[in-house]
Amino acid sequence: MHGRALLMSYFVTVRAEIVLKSLERKLLATGPLVWNRVRGSVSVLLSLLVTLWVSSIGKAAERVRKTVKTKASSWKASYAQTLNARAWHYFRPAWQPEAHLGHPLAVARIKNIIQDPQGRAEKKFRVPPSLRGRVAFWIDVFSRFDSNYRVVHDRDNPELVYGFIDFTSINTTLPPAVARWRRREIERRVLLELKARIGEATGMTKPRRPRLAPDEKQDLLRILSKHHFENRYEVLRRLRRLRTQTGRKDHLLVAMRRANDLIPPIESLFRERGLPMILARLPFVESSFNRWAVSKTGAVGIWQFMPSTAKRYDPNGTASDLSDPIRQSRSAARMLTILYERLGRWDYAITAYNQGVLRVERIARQHQTNNISEMIALAPQRGTLGFAGKNFYAELLAINLVEKYKEKIFNGHEFGPSVQLVKRARVRRTVTPAVYGPPAPTRARTPRRSSPARHPTKRYQRRR
Repeated sequence: MHGRALLMSYFVTVRAEIVLKSLERKLLATGPLVWNRVRGSVSVLLSLLVTLWVSSIGKAAERVRKTVKTKASSWKASYAQTLNARAWHYFRPAWQPEAHLGHPLAVARIKNIIQDPQGRAEKKFRVPPSLRGRVAFWIDVFSRFDSNYRVVHDRDNPELVYGFIDFTSINTTLPPAVARWRRREIERRVLLELKARIGEATGMTKPRRPRLAPDEKQDLLRILSKHHFENRYEVLRRLRRLRTQTGRKDHLLVAMRRANDLIPPIESLFRERGLPMILARLPFVESSFNRWAVSKTGAVGIWQFMPSTAKRYDPNGTASDLSDPIRQSRSAARMLTILYERLGRWDYAITAYNQGVLRVERIARQHQTNNISEMIALAPQRGTLGFAGKNFYAELLAINLVEKYKEKIFNGHEFGPSVQLVKRARVRRTVTPAVYGPPAPTRARTPRRSSPARHPTKRYQRRR
């Protein structure tokens, strides 16, 4: 707008020069003195007019720019609110009746399992009252929600569940790459909309168009009041701790089929060493009993050993032994025994298996904690357990109960013979012979011919 105003002022100045030239020719006949006076007055007048005109155009352009910016921001906010409302259709709020997944009686039966009514779990690993809410959350994740659902919950208090997102229609109708992008976008917008609705219900924001009906607002406030949403600071702190957890029911069912042939020898091995039988369920949490599992950090096998850790507890092992479940179980038994002798508590030893013994010792020493419940209850700050560390022991307790009562939870599901992955996963570069001893002898295999569809030079050839 400013460039256009300058261009127009240039044209006005040129036009004024043309007018002055014509006046010059007419007034020169009357005399040079008259012409000089007229020329000076006209020049001053034209300069003043051009200055006023340019300034008025600049002010008008600034007003137009502010108006357009305001309109654009309002349009953008309205469009974002429309997209959030569309994404909200995939969300099932916990304060609405349709948020229940499964028959209410089946849900009640699952909730009752946390009390271990038949005493199938070991006494020393009964769920303590301080961890019942956290363990109940993970029982739901393992027994009610499959990978098509994502549970929206509080990061530090997982028992505070806001609802779940249902991606079943997206996963079944769209290609995997497109479905992955849609899931990520819908999840982001659902969290934004949920924050807006919580802010509206608690009175922190006053939108022009209310998102919540009066009845829905009361239901939401009733849920929030149970978890001490008392002041503005607490509400803001809770809104920053929103998190989603993907359901793992389908993964657990596959893991149970894999574990049919592995749990009995692992239990006999642990029984010989005097270890609790619940420790044989740790691979459910670590790798879902997938012997070819490789983590992002390079941990391998059902017990997710790093190469340096595996070499420490099995000096004579080779790189191929990392995928041997029984050999890894012997190393895990040695490691868990040492952790228990050093820490003196099984809840600390199990947490140290995931987080490291030095970290657990430092937290227990600095904060004077006596059990895992006190360590979990510490305020989130640097030097305390993160989300994985706070929930590792609770996940094991939940997995143990679900596995003990699997015929009641998965009523009618057939647990067939053991299933292992046929395709071997690639081992990271961290698993090298230099780190883990000499490699095992391997049989040479003839390379397979690549199919035309996968050949780099034939993939894009046009069919004739």
